[in-house]
Amino acid sequence: MKCGELDSYHAQMIAQLTGRLDQSLPKNLHRVKVAWRQLGSPLLSTPVVLVGGTNGKGTVCGLLAMMLRCHGLKVGLYTSPHVVCLTERCQISGVSLALTDFSEAGYRLKALLKHDFESLSAFELVTLVSFALMAHHQVDVAVVEVGMGGEYDATNVLEPWVSVITSIGQDHMPELGRSLAEVAATKAGIRRQDRPLVIGQDAWGDGDKDDHLKLFWQQLEHDDKIFVGAQTSDLAMGVRLDELLSWLPSYVGHVAGAATDNLAAGRGGALPPALRRNDATARQAYNALISQMAAPAWRKVWRPDDAGSGISASAWPYVLLGRAQWWPIAHAICYLDTAHNPQAFGASVAWFNEVSMAAAPEDSPCGLGVVHFRRDKQPQVLLAQALAAFYHTIVFGGGAYSAGADLIQAAASCGGSWEYQPTFTQAWQRVGEFRKRVAAPQRQLIYVGGSFFALRAFLAHEEASGHPLNQGSLF
Repeated sequence: MKCGELDSYHAQMIAQLTGRLDQSLPKNLHRVKVAWRQLGSPLLSTPVVLVGGTNGKGTVCGLLAMMLRCHGLKVGLYTSPHVVCLTERCQISGVSLALTDFSEAGYRLKALLKHDFESLSAFELVTLVSFALMAHHQVDVAVVEVGMGGEYDATNVLEPWVSVITSIGQDHMPELGRSLAEVAATKAGIRRQDRPLVIGQDAWGDGDKDDHLKLFWQQLEHDDKIFVGAQTSDLAMGVRLDELLSWLPSYVGHVAGAATDNLAAGRGGALPPALRRNDATARQAYNALISQMAAPAWRKVWRPDDAGSGISASAWPYVLLGRAQWWPIAHAICYLDTAHNPQAFGASVAWFNEVSMAAAPEDSPCGLGVVHFRRDKQPQVLLAQALAAFYHTIVFGGGAYSAGADLIQAAASCGGSWEYQPTFTQAWQRVGEFRKRVAAPQRQLIYVGGSFFALRAFLAHEEASGHPLNQGSLF
């Protein structure tokens, strides 16, 4: 059921839950802790993994939830933001709850809090409602993604058994800190001294420029720090482009051709390097959680060789909508990624360029980009990264935070082949025109991303075209 199909009673509450989701970060947790306790402290006795970081936290949550589900556990998963609908934020063992579930839980919360209900932000309300719903469904374990920062994020009312920091980057720095070390300190506020803290490779830093960040983690007083390091999983390294394409509909299966060996000889086949690092982080979090659980049925640790890399597609059907997701369309393949800051977007499009060059026939253009950038995400840097990766870039506008029109002024200094279109519909019309010009349009790979808005626009277009919206396949 969509928002437009709700009756007025439910629609009113959903509007309250979604109306103020872009508010600034509070400076304390007092009001949300009071509300959480009034609600009965949901999930207080449930094993919880709390995942923070700049990039990759949603993917780590999705991967970890899948690992725990493969272990036979009933898993509650809370993530943010959503791409299309509020229901993406709360899942019970892979199934999103209905909008009416959110609405009814919202009304129960309002009845408990009375006038205090109005003082909470929409994100705080959605967080509390989701925790109450997961507790109602009696999940065995909850995997929870931090919204922004860590120390003062509403999710930090919980008492995590394992805390995870996936990465540290230059995003939301006005709210979180003036340096990477200060950002790390804010995000590390989700840790509990007597519980494991998993620190991903991308949180540890990269190169000499991150010495202060490395020093912060080394000096952080915590009894059980787990540094993921540069390890990757056998599962991730085993997937190649030919395997990826074999999982897509047969009419696009011939895209690989002779290019498969070229790609396999690259840096990691058809899975992005960031995904492999996130997978390693999720495995460390999984092991740290399972080792604490008392029930014998929970003690066996899932290992890659238990299932073998040959059935990786069935073992890992998806992570989250729009995160490193392949989406087949007529005679082409789209790659969807919500990467929306220079650290994540740059890595995402550079890897996509490697894949598209391997898949394209010789002397044929490869890798068309359809992107949307926000004003607060260094859009000129994002545009330069796109121009380096795509043979042509189409930037489209729309949304309250769009930077598309602003970038027109930078056209002369950017160089490269790109254009601006006011709407996604106009951008997609241009995609059709470009596909007619290439020798093998059925082999073309199209990147859609740069912001969550880009994915919303694309998926709305797909739905209007009669293609169902679903979580799809990570691979």
